[in-house]
Amino acid sequence: MIDGFVKDGLISAPAILSRIEPLGYSSKETTIRNYVKSIKPNIRPHAKATIRYESKPGAQIQLDWGLFGYDDHRGTRRNIAGLMVTMGYS
Repeated sequence: MIDGFVKDGLISAPAILSRIEPLGYSSKETTIRNYVKSIKPNIRPHAKATIRYESKPGAQIQLDWGLFGYDDHRGTRRNIAGLMVTMGYS
């Protein structure tokens, strides 16, 4: 059962314990944690599919806006707005 949980991406020992205790499991959480560590490299959850979007030169930009903190010449903490623009093809 634990192999199946890990294969599905559930690797939290407390979460696995809560699912198998009602079925009669009576050992400790540490036993589960050690077992999951021993099999985790061999059993991996399904990778999520990602579709890449490639744009032609000059056809797309990405914007990121935020506030950045800095200390002015007097040592006073201030914020300044910043904008980052990245060309999709660059």
